[in-house]
Amino acid sequence: MEIIGSSSLWCEKYRPSCIKDLILPEKYKSMIRKIVDSGEIPNLLFSGTAGIGKSTLALALTKELNSDVLFINASVETGIDVVRHKVQQFAVTSSFMDGKKVVILDEAERLGGGNGSSAAQDALKGIIEATDKNCRYIFTTNNLSKIIDPLKSRTQLIDFSFTQTDQKEIIVQYFKRCQFILKNEGIEFDKKILADFIQRLYPDFRKIINELQKAVSMFGKIDENVSKISSDSLVDNIVDALKSKKFSEIQKAANAIDPTEFYKGFYDKIRDVLNPQSIPDVILVLGEGNYRIVNCLDREIQLIHDLVQISKVANWR
Repeated sequence: MEIIGSSSLWCEKYRPSCIKDLILPEKYKSMIRKIVDSGEIPNLLFSGTAGIGKSTLALALTKELNSDVLFINASVETGIDVVRHKVQQFAVTSSFMDGKKVVILDEAERLGGGNGSSAAQDALKGIIEATDKNCRYIFTTNNLSKIIDPLKSRTQLIDFSFTQTDQKEIIVQYFKRCQFILKNEGIEFDKKILADFIQRLYPDFRKIINELQKAVSMFGKIDENVSKISSDSLVDNIVDALKSKKFSEIQKAANAIDPTEFYKGFYDKIRDVLNPQSIPDVILVLGEGNYRIVNCLDREIQLIHDLVQISKVANWR
């Protein structure tokens, strides 16, 4: 594998920069190779869960095509002005490279500022058609339902919804890549524990790498201690704190987990820890909190607010 740069963050240091290094089922790689071989990139829409490599694929594809690229993180640059000015100004001029220019709009479902407005996405319809001779577009999304139909109809969808066979193939690739990283970093590891670690965090490979590096920084190697920092364990700690109904314990447990990880992690455990009659009330808290966490000023305060609400309505097993 080609190692990029010397970043202290493993997810960047070992981020694939070419198609052969991507972790994908072979049928997806074959599809992408055909695009490269043709030398002509269509407008594309990559859909799938966070951390599976959609953005990395877009960058690797445009690199192999030697494209002139404008990369926009739509979770940061959300407004219609970004589309009307930044995107349009880039797209209308011819490329100095051999191929067409490419605009990558990462997390495109966030275009419009996350307030339900589709104005920014709507503005792209005409720009895509007007700049067809000069530019192509790659959209990535974690939530396909939030991409408007006119954009879907103007792109080729590649949906990373993997079959069970695909998942087995990917997990094997994850395992080999993690072994490569650990060996390259000179880290001792137990193969069985590493395999269990990957299975637990699948399919978010970015999270796997980040948690792997965190485990190494804490324990120096990959052994039975890694279970202490898994998201499942952290959610268990929050559950214990909620049962105690002590604010100091709730606050302490909340400080140890990424707020964006809590909502899904807790939801996955909800039937195991709650009596059925209180599940609807807790789901309402989770749903509202999961929405607000994206746009709030302080995610820690939002998470603690939701935890306090859950402690009031939850009826524990």
